[in-house]
Amino acid sequence: MKAIDLWNNPVSNEAIIRARRAYYGSCSFVDDQIKQILDVLEKCGLSDDTVVIFTSDHGDMLGEKNLGYKMHWYEDSARVPMIIYHPTRYRSAVVNTPISGMDLLPTMVEIAGGSVDENWDLDGSSVLPLVNSKEPRTILGEYMGKFNMYLANVPITPP
Repeated sequence: MKAIDLWNNPVSNEAIIRARRAYYGSCSFVDDQIKQILDVLEKCGLSDDTVVIFTSDHGDMLGEKNLGYKMHWYEDSARVPMIIYHPTRYRSAVVNTPISGMDLLPTMVEIAGGSVDENWDLDGSSVLPLVNSKEPRTILGEYMGKFNMYLANVPITPP
């Protein structure tokens, strides 16, 4: 409970600010590293032959609602980035349709020009058709930690 319930022993505002600075500093560092990778691909003449995919497994509450870590289904810990980049193959777009980590394999298979075998028992699907979609989609989320299990099956409608 110490990890997920901070109401009984709240963290100071200063500690929350330090945690947020460290988190955002880490995000800036990752941004810089991605830029370096893209620069090397360009310098080596590989950018037209390379699809770069960036994602994460979770966010962090960073003191919002007096919570820390990732152990809740609030927006701050549940929403994560996913960037698929290729300079000529994909146009720049923001996709508001929710996706899941389960969609990574089918998406990468489609990007590589393959197709997922119909006999595979996969819960995910390629996200490429979602670029222009406004259809609602159900996302599964699971938290298994501290000997607890929480399963969310919540339909989310994109804006």
